[in-house]
Amino acid sequence: MPPTPTLHESHALLRALEPGVKPYEFSLTSEPCLIGRHIDCQVVISRLSVSRTHARIERRGALFVLIDAGSANGTYVNGARLHAEHLLRNHDQIGLASQQALLQFIDQDATDIQPQRLQFLAHEQRFVFLGVPLALSPNLQRLLLHLYQQKGELCSHESCVRAIWPNEKYDPARIELLHREISELRQKLQAISPQATSVIKLHRGFGYRLDLDS
Repeated sequence: MPPTPTLHESHALLRALEPGVKPYEFSLTSEPCLIGRHIDCQVVISRLSVSRTHARIERRGALFVLIDAGSANGTYVNGARLHAEHLLRNHDQIGLASQQALLQFIDQDATDIQPQRLQFLAHEQRFVFLGVPLALSPNLQRLLLHLYQQKGELCSHESCVRAIWPNEKYDPARIELLHREISELRQKLQAISPQATSVIKLHRGFGYRLDLDS
């Protein structure tokens, strides 16, 4: 029976849940951790359904994210297939090529660390809300980025319209389209948390404000 690890401060690791996963435990550091069938991966899984380089884990500050590396059969967390990077939480179970859990992420500190309410991962050009990646159209991406860059401040209708359609002449008639884009963006946030109704505030007749503190 493998020994139970002693967890130290800021110590995160992967633990094997099935035979054929080597090593039994792997300590995560600031260096990316590659997971796959190839012997050069830090965590090797000897299954033909697993891609040679199947997934990787990267450190982001005090947190870790799991990213599918373009695998043929997909990466799963707690039974759900990943379609974007996933912010790992203590005791998350990771499956490769199927929902069957092969690894468990363990980080006692992660239970006390709350992800920022809204994050923009610049290198990925992606937003994450409450730890969940947002799938946004180009229009919504530009709009949310504009609000995010001015968070806490009022963004006028005109500035929002110009942010969504940067290469077109400003037309006040687009304000009605802006309201529709805002409505869709709110729906995206509320699908993750019903309490997100107050994140984007309307200042009637003037514009919108991104409020991450309410």
